[in-house]
Amino acid sequence: MRGNGDCGFAILCYLMHNRGHMLAKGRGIMEIEHHTGDGKGRFTARIGIGPEAEMTYSVAGKGLMIIDHTEVPDVYRGQGVGLALVERAVEMAREQGKQILPLCPFAAAQFRRHPEWSDVLNRAAPRGQAG
Repeated sequence: MRGNGDCGFAILCYLMHNRGHMLAKGRGIMEIEHHTGDGKGRFTARIGIGPEAEMTYSVAGKGLMIIDHTEVPDVYRGQGVGLALVERAVEMAREQGKQILPLCPFAAAQFRRHPEWSDVLNRAAPRGQAG
């Protein structure tokens, strides 16, 4: 942390993140929800009454999530909304002992930028996809 003033902000972000909310860069509170059904799932994010961003995945067997699509409305671009969706999938994979195969180009790029997620990265990803 850079200074004493950042500490309270970091704690607030942590507490809100663990309750399904995060602070979007300069935009207010981002709410993330998880929806599941029939071997598929999606995480959605919304800031206030704004449009919905989403990341979709499929479940392959008991131990694999395949992230296949991430879509973020232009109004949210550059605010960490897509990253927050992928982070939530990483958290869920860790909690459930699953691995992630990021076929979505955005998710694959995030895995390349975040080597600390390697514990949940499925190494069967096609060359050039995630790792």
